[in-house]
Amino acid sequence: MDRFGAIGFLQYRMPVAEDVELGLTGSASYMFTYAGDNDVTVTGIGPAVSVTYTGSDAFIPSMAVSYTYSKDNSHTDIDYQHLIKVPVNLGFRIGENAVVNGFGIWNYDASDYMSDNDNRSFYDAGVEVQYYASETFSMSLGYKAVLDVENYESNTIYLGTLIRF
Repeated sequence: MDRFGAIGFLQYRMPVAEDVELGLTGSASYMFTYAGDNDVTVTGIGPAVSVTYTGSDAFIPSMAVSYTYSKDNSHTDIDYQHLIKVPVNLGFRIGENAVVNGFGIWNYDASDYMSDNDNRSFYDAGVEVQYYASETFSMSLGYKAVLDVENYESNTIYLGTLIRF
């Protein structure tokens, strides 16, 4: 199975204390999954709020809460999802232009088609290297694994870019 997609987002950051920054984000996503005869397109939208400690020269800890509503083109009774995520990230600065991030994410599927016996919650864990070529452009390479889901395994290697306007 191959996936290709894009995530666009608008983000506003503001200091709330001397060494603490609040981030407000709105995102929209598009993902195409090639699975042979069952190709699926998924679109999503949602808000997030984050808190980042900015007072250290070496470490960048942050935490967020996000909600995403996604819908696919399968036209089945379960062609949507309400997903709540709580990620925690610890970044380690490498020089002036790079960061290595280690992260964990608790995910909760709040969709009403889920029963209490289903795997409503699961975890992601991963690592990422991000290089800032300028204040407005960065590149990232990372690995993420989905954990604690019965009969499902996901290991993702990703390459991304971030362009700020």
